[in-house]
Amino acid sequence: MGRFEQDYRETLDGLAFSGAGKERIMKNLMKQQEGRTVKGKRFRVVRAVILAAAVCLALAGTAFAATAAVRQGRTYFLNSRDEVLDIIESAQVIDDGKDAPGAVAVGGGFNKDYEYKSTADDTEEWWDAYGLTPLEETVGTEEDGWARMRKFQREGFLELRYLAETLSGFNSLWASTPWDTTWLEEHYSSVSNGQTGYMKIKSGETAEFSLCGEFQGEDGAAFTVQFSKGDRPYADSVYQMTTGYDYTETYQTPDGVEVSIKMGTANSGKTVFWADFTAGYNSFGMWGTELELDDIHDILDSLNLSALLEYEPK
Repeated sequence: MGRFEQDYRETLDGLAFSGAGKERIMKNLMKQQEGRTVKGKRFRVVRAVILAAAVCLALAGTAFAATAAVRQGRTYFLNSRDEVLDIIESAQVIDDGKDAPGAVAVGGGFNKDYEYKSTADDTEEWWDAYGLTPLEETVGTEEDGWARMRKFQREGFLELRYLAETLSGFNSLWASTPWDTTWLEEHYSSVSNGQTGYMKIKSGETAEFSLCGEFQGEDGAAFTVQFSKGDRPYADSVYQMTTGYDYTETYQTPDGVEVSIKMGTANSGKTVFWADFTAGYNSFGMWGTELELDDIHDILDSLNLSALLEYEPK
């Protein structure tokens, strides 16, 4: 079995289709894949997790249209596996120099065994780069805003890892207009050791940039907010299964950003939620437990999320 076929079989297993359904998809996909090239280069499979249960199912090309524009992915909620099968079978490719559809991603339903886990629990290992010796460690100044920074050498690139007391402490790192966490930090408590920043430097340029902050509220409310800028664009279209969720919606903030919201009740009896969107090379995610829908809306409204719609083409 080739790597391409193995990747797709693993992906389909994760979405729990019937054996016949998987075989039907596999036959169509393998037929589409056979012998295809783009300007002498092979297509490659793109498969990535979207939050806790999502799977990327697209054939991505080797280039992306280099036109600067505000761009936001759209999420479409699906109620049946038959709809998902149709989406997978009609997955498109990005062709060099052509105005073709972007990648298509398909998200699975809600697993009620899921429990929200504090991101701060992993900060110590993350700060140590999971055993790598840092090149240097720097203490931030008042002007910097962040508390500490460690630099690590990887093969072909540098990693910069940051710690701060608050998410706003990372504002000096933004190359463009940052999000606004003022209201968030006034109404919720920043979790100690739960505010982290990351930069990947390649050939003197920032190839990746991400920020993550954890917060706590009243009555057991806890959640994480994250922004990521990658080195390739995210899917233009996300098709999300609604199976198992109590509630799903596409919410529009006052500044015009559409955010996909999913809420469910875990086997423990606790409520959990996810709120996310993608925009070109940028992605935003917020997930947590024991937070009401109105509270989620208030947080999203406060963050100036329209600033995250801007991105630089590669």
